[in-house]
Amino acid sequence: MRHLGPLFLFLACPSCVNPQQIGPRDLPPTVVGIVGDWTASPKSLGNTHPLRFGSPVSPDDRIDGSTRGGSILVASHTGDRSYRFFERCDRLPCEYLFREENKLVEDPPLWARLKEAVMPLIRGHGDVYIAAVSREWGQELREAVARLDGGETDLSPALPGLDAGSYYVRLQPIEAPDAAGRVVPLQWAPGSPAKVPAPRAAPGLYKLLLVSATGEPSGTESWILLATPQLHARLSADFEQAAQATAAWAQEMDPDAARPILRAYLRSLAAELR
Repeated sequence: MRHLGPLFLFLACPSCVNPQQIGPRDLPPTVVGIVGDWTASPKSLGNTHPLRFGSPVSPDDRIDGSTRGGSILVASHTGDRSYRFFERCDRLPCEYLFREENKLVEDPPLWARLKEAVMPLIRGHGDVYIAAVSREWGQELREAVARLDGGETDLSPALPGLDAGSYYVRLQPIEAPDAAGRVVPLQWAPGSPAKVPAPRAAPGLYKLLLVSATGEPSGTESWILLATPQLHARLSADFEQAAQATAAWAQEMDPDAARPILRAYLRSLAAELR
């Protein structure tokens, strides 16, 4: 079983940036990026527990990876200092003492914004942001901010990973998961708008699903933030900074590694719509 995730912009890559500093107060070590299966064994108690995106880590923990090629990133902040623990499991067994491998790092410029907005959302609640990974090449939806205007929305910011063609999609409010939206046709050509009717949609956070004509999910989904014309440009630019800063995680960790953190960041931006 794979758990994917990362957190806060390691400007260029997790292995060369700092992750942590997340708020005006001290914050304990938290898993902000994870690929594969990892566990923690507290030195004092000895019982092992699985680590997931958003899991807390104790200073005396031993971190073990059981997936070859997996990776894990833990961030923390104490006083005016930020720390990073990043390891790749290139050869089994993978065993690390957290205290020995947790390194002091410098905060990248965008970290301050992310630390305050995102870390409080994910600690202990990381499962909410885990991305579905069952999809085919050319059938990928991406996290994005979309403009909502006049009863329709342009989904093109979420579609760069989708091949040109005719599709069906559904918008489902994140805060009302049982309120499935209606299925609407989508015509997509890269470089062109992809407007769909959304007469009842209000500004906010939605799950965008690629579905069949009858509404059956096809296995690919993303989160998008529908924003009014007045807020769209600013929120979109803000989010794109985060997306660009995490783009290198695809090489360092996994193609989907940044999805959970970007989803949490979209949720933080959604608060500005209220």
